[in-house]
Amino acid sequence: MRRVVILAALLFAGFLRAGAQAVISLPPQSQIKMTTYVVGVIPKGPNWGTGTAVDRQRIQEGHMANIRKMASIGKLIVAGPIENSNLRGLFIFSISSTDEARALVSEDPAVASGRLAVDFYQWYAAVGLKVDLQTVPLADPVHEQAIKIVNQIQRADYEGDRAALKNLYDELAPFVENKELASRVRYWRGFALWRRAINGFNDSLEPKELKEDLKQAADEFDSAARNDPSFVDAKIAALSCVSLLAFSVNENDTAQVQELLTRGRQLRRDAEAAAPENPRLLWVVGPNLWYAPPKRGGGQDKAMEAYEKGLEAMRERKTNTSDLLEPSWGEPELLMSLAWSNLHRTTPNLNAAESYARRALAIVPHWHYVRDILLPQIRDAKTHSKLEVLKRLDRNHSLLSQATG
Repeated sequence: MRRVVILAALLFAGFLRAGAQAVISLPPQSQIKMTTYVVGVIPKGPNWGTGTAVDRQRIQEGHMANIRKMASIGKLIVAGPIENSNLRGLFIFSISSTDEARALVSEDPAVASGRLAVDFYQWYAAVGLKVDLQTVPLADPVHEQAIKIVNQIQRADYEGDRAALKNLYDELAPFVENKELASRVRYWRGFALWRRAINGFNDSLEPKELKEDLKQAADEFDSAARNDPSFVDAKIAALSCVSLLAFSVNENDTAQVQELLTRGRQLRRDAEAAAPENPRLLWVVGPNLWYAPPKRGGGQDKAMEAYEKGLEAMRERKTNTSDLLEPSWGEPELLMSLAWSNLHRTTPNLNAAESYARRALAIVPHWHYVRDILLPQIRDAKTHSKLEVLKRLDRNHSLLSQATG
């Protein structure tokens, strides 16, 4: 937690300083009204220090936004840092239920990511602790609610929860009419359906439903770009949808395939002209490079180079906004793609594949695809590879035995 204090609270009625004495005057015990608060003690979490500077900045901004939200609804009355090698801060809630406090804090990106943890305790103390809301810069409640839904969309994506992604897509609908938020809300509505389709591909669902999600997602991204022509990430996401649609369309429908490919090429040209090192662009073009022949500038090595370049861009890129509606995802996706690529390349590198997969999980521990599908596939490949080596050794040993009598 950065050294920001939204309320300087005296937790004791008096204190002593070196060389001075304080005179404490308390009312009679019978006049002191007591109540139960919840104290949240905040140590470093298991993922403290992981991720890029951009990720840590994004998480910190979300952490502070959640503090402002809890204070604005009257639940959080004290928050501030603690100077300690392991402890990072302290919350005091004007509620008596640790479960309610835990639910409030669960929406904090710093806690959800494992960067911070919170231990909750009931605390019996005098009535009267409160926050001065004038010291807490409150965000636009509409904007904050949109951010809350976006955070849920990203979590549902990683958890592979397709039903939740559809519901959250619908929950963002009322925000589309907000002119200031329209382009970003359209983007995240498209994102929910785009990732819903990708999760469906991983689960081998029927193509018809996946195509509908992708078409609707592409329309949302196109609307986002029309609302803000400089919004490159909307064009990048639309490119991915168009590419996936071209891949899933019946190859005999040459006219539709050609139309999608033409549209995709234009989207890629526009994105590369505006932001050639955007890490999300490099992630999206990676599969296209993977399947393209070397004579057209593609190949497995070219795809993996793009993913590595994307990771380097994530490390060097500095956030230029505190708006959590701006897309900033990318690092775990790039690591996942490098894991997949090392598993499926012509000469697999299974150790590298597992290393990249574990690095992705260190950032997103609840990622269903990496944890429950990709990593088991890598482990199975390692087991199969070891068995093949043992069989080959057995054959060589048998031949040697026959040769030597």
